[in-house]
Amino acid sequence: MSRSRHIFAASLTALALIAVTCLAYAPAFSAGFIWDDPDYVVENLALRDFRGLFDIWTNIRSVPQWYPLVFTSFWIEFQFFGLNASAYHTTNILLHAFTAVILWRLLVYMNVPAATLCAFLFALHPVHVESVAWITERKNTLSGLFYFSAMMVYLKWAGVFASADLVRKPKKIVYFIALLLFACAALSKTVAGSLPAAILLVVYWKRGKITLRDVLPLLPMFALAIVLGLTTAHLEKTHVGAVGPEWDYAPTMFGEFVHRTLIAGRAWWFYAITIVWPFDLAFIYPRWHIDRSAVWQYAFPIGALVVVIALVLLRNRIGRGPIVCVLFFSGTLFPALGYFNVYPHRYSFVADHFQHLASTGLLVLLAAGVTAGWTRLRQLTNLGRDDSIGGFKSRLIQTLPAVLLCIFLGVLTLLQSQIYKNVQTLWSDTLKKNPDSWMANVNMGHAMVAKRPPDLGRAEDHYRRGLELFENEETLTNVASILGQRGNYEQAAEYARRAVERNPKYLLALNAYGKIFLNQGDSTAAAEQFLRVIEIRPEESESNMMLGTIYRSRQMPEIAVEHLRIAATGASEDPQVRLELAQALLEWWAKTKQPRLQNEAIFNIRSAISIRPDDAASWTLLGVALFDTGDTQGAREALERALMIDPNSALARAALDSALARSALEKVTPRP
Repeated sequence: MSRSRHIFAASLTALALIAVTCLAYAPAFSAGFIWDDPDYVVENLALRDFRGLFDIWTNIRSVPQWYPLVFTSFWIEFQFFGLNASAYHTTNILLHAFTAVILWRLLVYMNVPAATLCAFLFALHPVHVESVAWITERKNTLSGLFYFSAMMVYLKWAGVFASADLVRKPKKIVYFIALLLFACAALSKTVAGSLPAAILLVVYWKRGKITLRDVLPLLPMFALAIVLGLTTAHLEKTHVGAVGPEWDYAPTMFGEFVHRTLIAGRAWWFYAITIVWPFDLAFIYPRWHIDRSAVWQYAFPIGALVVVIALVLLRNRIGRGPIVCVLFFSGTLFPALGYFNVYPHRYSFVADHFQHLASTGLLVLLAAGVTAGWTRLRQLTNLGRDDSIGGFKSRLIQTLPAVLLCIFLGVLTLLQSQIYKNVQTLWSDTLKKNPDSWMANVNMGHAMVAKRPPDLGRAEDHYRRGLELFENEETLTNVASILGQRGNYEQAAEYARRAVERNPKYLLALNAYGKIFLNQGDSTAAAEQFLRVIEIRPEESESNMMLGTIYRSRQMPEIAVEHLRIAATGASEDPQVRLELAQALLEWWAKTKQPRLQNEAIFNIRSAISIRPDDAASWTLLGVALFDTGDTQGAREALERALMIDPNSALARAALDSALARSALEKVTPRP
């Protein structure tokens, strides 16, 4: 094949990969924000300005998980698209499609059998839907793109697949490009730290041995992987919260190791099975009950070990490819198998997004197996070898199983993508497949509260079911909050008290307890709870907001302003906080007549209006504030706008009459 025809064929394959990926993920283009997306994007203040971008890279606790390249991509998107969820979903889908293209070129370069089929399987397999259709998992789609790019560049630099008669003249710039790409992958997700080990596996597959010369250039990668891996493990405990009784499996180190090995063995088989049997995929799977005294549970880790040993022993007979693929799968998956604390293990030991990269190893085996099996069947049956069959039909028969498999997986991915449309579709599907998940019930309760209008009855049912399945400070607080919203303050206070007793530093419980006291008219007890929150986290917005309200009611606007300024800093997009601060500033101005307080109040009112321009109360407050500054014309315009929105507003009408009266008086009164 000529070079031009080769480039043309390669371009068509790449375009086909991108096209089928976009088609399979079509429902995700119009999906919204779901679980964890508010923390990562919607409510993430680090995305708002350049100071936030600086914090993303320099403050490892400024974001939910310190993957600075991921949050930088979110920061860029926020500047152009704001909170348009479709933009973020489109980026994720295209990243996945481009990763499939890079993977294809890498496998072709490595002379991997059925490289094209493997790339299509990677693009279309439904186990990747969680990584692609969930904005939060940009970690996977971005790191995967850099991961395979780094591997390709490094292998070309190292000349692993170069012809023996070629004299390799490595260029340092290519090596450093590979290091840079690897750093980008690891700064997107530290599971990419498996790359140097994966490269050594490729070297072993190609040459049958690994020398010191192969290892030395990879030492910088290993060093960076270790540093970032330890940082992630530390933050998972101290920042994300993966520490506590849910992760304490046994009183001794040996018992802990055995327990975690049982988890790892079962998880290993779970992930392997979902590659060949991708049905009933769920957002949250049931959390297994691990029993060290149950002999049958040891079959999982022992079975996994037997598979690895068998492939090692058979490497001279069946080739080194299978053991390399299985070791890649196992090694890349290792950080999520249970030996390290990861937060999702609180409610499930497995999740589809954990095997985004690792799945590639088994997909290579699956693609090679399907191709080899079909070729052998055709040889035995002489199918497609009849001279009377045309070339096109012959090629069609050759590729038939691959095409059917890709169509089948693409349809499954299309159906699975629909689940991620919004929080209600997500949790409804999760509860259908895992009705005893306390986490799914809790989040379905949150979804019912967020509905417009809220469905508080169904929310309470799900919160109570979550508490029934697993009693902890979170489930107790949820029940307390919903009972408080429904006016059952006595029961709400009891659940809040139990939550605080269980964890005196659980901020949501303290806030809920304080609001219940406030609804009961006991502002002193409420303030005590909010102050406990501020002792733990001085910048916490909700507690400062509530304290500001309490001090306003006590006619102490100067203290109220102090707390409300902090609240406005942490919740700058909340118009209610802005208005509360503005009113406190105006009350303080009324006592001191300091113009700066009045100006600050007007600034906050305008900020609230920019967020919610159809709120008549905000325009009325702006009109009153401008009237007090002597800006009669500005006051009239603001009050007229308020009456356009709410013609029945008596306060706006009275204020407008005053503004009109002053305006008339100014016209007839001669200036000195």
